[in-house]
Amino acid sequence: MVERQCWMRRITALLVLGIVGALALTPVAHAAPTRLLVDDDGRGVPGNCNANQPTYTRIQAAVDAAHPGDTIQVCAGTYDEQVVVKKPDLRIVGAGASRTTIRPSVGSINTVALATGLPSVAILLIDGVTGVNVRALRLDGSTATLPADCPPYFGVYYRNASGTVDSAHVTGVQQCVSVGIFAQSPEDGSGAAEVMIRDTVVDKYGVAGIICNEPGTDCMIRSSTITGSGQPNEVTSSGVQIGFGAGGRVTKSVIRGNLCGQESCGPDPLTQGGAAGILTFQAAPGTVISANDLANNDFGVWLLEGSGCCRTSKNTLTDNRFFGIIIQDGSNQTSNNEISGGNVGIAAVALTANAVATSRDDVIRGTAVAPVQTYSCCGFTAEVIRR
Repeated sequence: MVERQCWMRRITALLVLGIVGALALTPVAHAAPTRLLVDDDGRGVPGNCNANQPTYTRIQAAVDAAHPGDTIQVCAGTYDEQVVVKKPDLRIVGAGASRTTIRPSVGSINTVALATGLPSVAILLIDGVTGVNVRALRLDGSTATLPADCPPYFGVYYRNASGTVDSAHVTGVQQCVSVGIFAQSPEDGSGAAEVMIRDTVVDKYGVAGIICNEPGTDCMIRSSTITGSGQPNEVTSSGVQIGFGAGGRVTKSVIRGNLCGQESCGPDPLTQGGAAGILTFQAAPGTVISANDLANNDFGVWLLEGSGCCRTSKNTLTDNRFFGIIIQDGSNQTSNNEISGGNVGIAAVALTANAVATSRDDVIRGTAVAPVQTYSCCGFTAEVIRR
């Protein structure tokens, strides 16, 4: 009897193990991608914002309920909220940048900036995930009340995250240290932020319209419009900044109206700065600046440090008041650009390192001071070579 009981226990154990093993080997079925609807009146169904069934009233609620691969359809309306996405492969699609608006009345701290560790506010935060695509939305930061200590403020923040911003409008992110769209990886290069920004408008920003920073960050900015105030102001704004080891491509975009009104800004690059249409600082090799329209900035393109970082070609630079293109503290080439107006077309500036600007087939006309100019200091030499 004892032997029979032991035998039965062994059989039972083997059966249990077999079932567990079978479960482990059986593929887990994932739900097919679905579409979730958000409507500010709380009624509708995916594909029909006028339907009468109950639905989500807040974008964050739909994000929380979604699974990777899902699409969140946001009907026309204004949504008073901040949105945090920590799930991969989501699509958030509005009814158009003029019809669907995310406009928080209060901007609460909801993240920490990677490089500085500063508590920060983001209207739309994509954090540590890939494949998050945002389309046909307006993100408006103009009405948000921020904490009294004035933290950094971002319209869209891809924080060690990747995805696409398509046919959007980011505006009114002007308070404190503010950026329209910010893409950033960890500064040790351990992560990645690969972001495509296309057919998007960024305006009414603070320190920059778009910033892409740190190794592992790669931004592709295409067919977009980034517009500063068009008036000299107390914030030294850049339209686009690619820096600190980040790389990217800025193509077929219009970048205008970035002007500095501070006393520290002016036409002497050895003692003064300025607001740039496109600023690169220690950018990664392979960065491309091509076929853009850059006008009415202090500097059209400013390549700072980062020898050999950037291919600057086929741009139209018009009436950038101090310089069309500056190559500073390093060597870079330009080609086939059309530069008109402003003080100087192309400048080489040597302040902390030698600088060589090699200009191939650039057309420069109508400059008030000189087509090309060199500025040297502190034992370093600057040279412009025209070919």
